[in-house]
Amino acid sequence: MATKVNDLSTQIRSLNNVALNMVQTNQLDSAMAYASLSIKLNENAGSPYLTSFADRVIGDVYLAKGAYDSAR
Repeated sequence: MATKVNDLSTQIRSLNNVALNMVQTNQLDSAMAYASLSIKLNENAGSPYLTSFADRVIGDVYLAKGAYDSAR
């Protein structure tokens, strides 16, 4: 829907939410892909909050993988 009405913020937020759900179900590669896509789309939107959320999800992925230095 967000794509159909050209609502970039909702598209990015949706990608972040899917990424977070993927982390919670231990689908870490998918979580990283959705978070990365969110960041790429956000280059056009420029929302610091949405980028921060995606970065947090990426940190969660690294934490789940035991890569503590990268997670930080």
